Amino acid sequence: ESSRVLWICGPAGCGKTSIICSAAALIKSYHRMGSFYGFRSTGAGGTLSELFSTIAQDLADCDNVRKKHLVEAVKDNKALCTTKNPQDQFDHMIVGPVGKSSAIGPTVIFIDALVE
Repeated sequence: ESSRVLWICGPAGCGKTSIICSAAALIKSYHRMGSFYGFRSTGAGGTLSELFSTIAQDLADCDNVRKKHLVEAVKDNKALCTTKNPQDQFDHMIVGPVGKSSAIGPTVIFIDALVE
């Protein structure tokens, strides 16, 4: 299985966020938007510990099957929602529920300002 990641990089102020926002608007119009997480645009400032729990919630809102599997993943492990271990969140809140989902076609996730 191939990796499907597009990494947009460049100096501050060159328009990376504008490109991502334009692409996100287009993808949303095709009903393929899974999540948009901006480290600078979230009210709390965005942190790595919130990244995967937020994306998981967004994905669950797009698909009731994913929602059911996400609820199953966290119902007996509430600490998963606030853990400082992003790998645990990714494995249990993203990979698990998405792997059990029957969604047809791609779902796109945008992450902005990850390394700033």
